[in-house]
Amino acid sequence: MRYYSLSEAAAKFIIPQSTVRYYEKKGLLPLIERDEVGRRLFSKDQMSLLETVICLKNTQ
Repeated sequence: MRYYSLSEAAAKFIIPQSTVRYYEKKGLLPLIERDEVGRRLFSKDQMSLLETVICLKNTQ
C-alpha cells in the first residue's frame, strides 16, 4: 500500500502542512497512521477524506 507523507499530502492539495495538522487535531481526519518515529502517513482512503474536507471547506 502506498502512503503519503504530510508534506506530500499538503503539496498535492496546495495547502500548508499546518492546515493538515489542524484538521487532524480537530478530528476531521481520524485514524491517521504514524511511522516508527511519529510522522503522519496518509493512505489512499485518508487522502480521499482530506480531499473531501478541503472541498467542503471551499463551499462556504
